[in-house]
Amino acid sequence: MSAEDTPAVAAFDFDGTLTTGDSLWRFLHEVCGTKSTLSTLVRQFRGLAWSAIAGGTAADEAKATVFRAMLAGRDSAELASAGERFAAHLLAKRHRPEIVARLEWHRAQGHHTVIVSASPEIYLVPAARHLGTDGVIATRLAVASDGRLTGAMDGDNCRGSEKARRLTAWLDERGLAGKARLWAYGNSAGDRDLLAMADVPVNVGRLGRIGKLGRQFPVTMRTVLGGGELDDRSPLHRTGLCARPTHPTGPPNRGADRAQLLRSAVLEPGDDGDGVRREVVPPLVLDRFDDLGGRRFCRRRRRR
Repeated sequence: MSAEDTPAVAAFDFDGTLTTGDSLWRFLHEVCGTKSTLSTLVRQFRGLAWSAIAGGTAADEAKATVFRAMLAGRDSAELASAGERFAAHLLAKRHRPEIVARLEWHRAQGHHTVIVSASPEIYLVPAARHLGTDGVIATRLAVASDGRLTGAMDGDNCRGSEKARRLTAWLDERGLAGKARLWAYGNSAGDRDLLAMADVPVNVGRLGRIGKLGRQFPVTMRTVLGGGELDDRSPLHRTGLCARPTHPTGPPNRGADRAQLLRSAVLEPGDDGDGVRREVVPPLVLDRFDDLGGRRFCRRRRRR
């Protein structure tokens, strides 16, 4: 199969990737009110704090406890209507323009696009519709025969290895497993398995030291740099499109020297005659970075 005939899939995390920060607590506040939200936060503070640090099973258990406390017994149709309103408001106010623009670029290239998130389907399905993606993979909420939520999850929390498992199933259902070139965009430790299965893993960097992706997927700093090329021989082909800059637009300084350019590739058919497929790589410039050393350096420069 030639490069131009190879199908491509772009999978995007939602919270902190397509949007700024967490969406779940905002949704719970929207549907349950301030009093209920604050009460749950106070009662579950210890478990929530530990889940933020430990992740994994602790995060799954904390989410299940919050769902039982705040959503059990609520009418699923009313919650779905609230999800529609919430999704529209969230994307209008808290989307990340540079990442949404990258999703639109994938759509313009004819790539399949899908959101893969641990947040509830009940507002991610309308969010996916607003963004024009081909699918959404998210945490499902269990509904009883009377149409009310039980407070439990229908299946596992869609984070970590569950993201990779469900995306694999989604690809298989569409005949794309093992055939498509997979791009994956994420920002936290819960996206590590998703990015690890991708041909083009992209760390869009948003969080601080707790929960970030770590050295496996380098973090980008906010530096406007020139484009470049990658080819099949590049080590970045499997470790993530984060390349050290060679042509910073500004004068050399410590920040630019330490910066990593987060880039995504446009497939070009053919090669330069040496049998190596090459890709033209335009820059994807983020509006923030999560390298704490870089932040401190920028603050020092501003004080000067």
